[in-house]
Amino acid sequence: MSKEPTKIAFWTLGCSKNTYDSEKLMNRIDKGGFQIVPLSENPNAVILNTCGFIDEAKEQSVDAILECCEWKKDNRIDKVVAMGCLTQRYKEEIKENIPELDAIFGVDQFDEMLDYCKSEFQVDANHVCGNIEDFLSLTPGHWSYLKISDGCSNGCTFCAIPAMKGLLQDRSVEDILEEVKRKYTRGVKEFVIIGQDPTHYGEDDSGVTFLNLLSQICELEGNFWVRVLYAFPGHLSKEIIDFISENPKMVNYIDMPVQHANTYMLKRMGRATTQKKILELMEHAWSRSPRIHMRSTVIVGFPGETEEHFSDMLNFISTYKFDRLGAFGFSSEDGTPASLFDEQIDQEVINDRLARFENTQNNISDELSLSRIGSVAKVLVDKNRSDLGENIFEVRSQAEAPEVDNLMLLESKTAIVGEWHEVLIESYQNGEIWSKDHVEN
Repeated sequence: MSKEPTKIAFWTLGCSKNTYDSEKLMNRIDKGGFQIVPLSENPNAVILNTCGFIDEAKEQSVDAILECCEWKKDNRIDKVVAMGCLTQRYKEEIKENIPELDAIFGVDQFDEMLDYCKSEFQVDANHVCGNIEDFLSLTPGHWSYLKISDGCSNGCTFCAIPAMKGLLQDRSVEDILEEVKRKYTRGVKEFVIIGQDPTHYGEDDSGVTFLNLLSQICELEGNFWVRVLYAFPGHLSKEIIDFISENPKMVNYIDMPVQHANTYMLKRMGRATTQKKILELMEHAWSRSPRIHMRSTVIVGFPGETEEHFSDMLNFISTYKFDRLGAFGFSSEDGTPASLFDEQIDQEVINDRLARFENTQNNISDELSLSRIGSVAKVLVDKNRSDLGENIFEVRSQAEAPEVDNLMLLESKTAIVGEWHEVLIESYQNGEIWSKDHVEN
């Protein structure tokens, strides 16, 4: 008689790439003879997928590890395992400072982790918990992340990702297309393309460019959306923008992290682009019909950023308005060139600039959201929001990427979670867009 499968819970911290990696490992462990459960369902072990990108993310990961170790001390769980970017970079320090951890793995050590689980818990390898056709997901069943590459070869002076993930490594086209087909048959209606730099796809001599890959994905049968996140401006082309605009499966949305808008600061950051080139891409995207929605991120307080440099960026975003724009204060990362730069900015100055930046962008986002009132949009119904009232749903149009953009809410008696719906945007209040069923006259 086979033993009861060990119950394992995942705690995923950080970005969408970590979410994707956790899903991949969850499914391998599930098929290997273990039961994957939520943290709330008394697991025997917890696997933490950590983030090591900036100081705040590191602190959150360490706090999560320490919390799980307290659970172990209180006999609520038996084992605590850590993996991911933080442990890849600081394995020895973590091992020394948190001896309560039972095992530490880096990134992409999925085989080793599965072997550890089988060895440590001595589960019958022939016992399979889930049907081989099932797929465990950390996202709703109707949308999914699609990671096409890992690592990065750009060499930005502030970024530690190459030290944790290595240089750019592309997945094969065949593997990506098979994943799309497999997930589509299971009900996925939106594929969100991610990677450290998806637009650099094919630069590892695979012979297939990012544009070629998009074309092959969109040629697959089915009614689904394809959304692009993390499009590095140095590799985003007008041809890619045209394809996004013209192909009916592509979402009219581009996430292009510019990180700054002053050319001198971009050079110090190693971004291989200029304000002029960024503006050319933005104007080309906005010249398309329908207009492509643009999202971006910037770093405030990078070493050497003067008030003049900051004002240049502030003027740029005030004139050329992103639909969504997030800002981060500079975080000095060990081993990066920027950590050794002169003219490090005082934290009080960074905080002041962040507040001014966010105030400016909030006004821009409000203005653009208000301009959508009265328009009709096709949306994907994400979830029921009974906490807000009867017949209230959280939905997304092409203008909203999952997990990062402002809420769109729908009041409807006919909407179904996971299905398409047509809405009329009625109002905008407190950062939320409200809509109702669109009825043809």
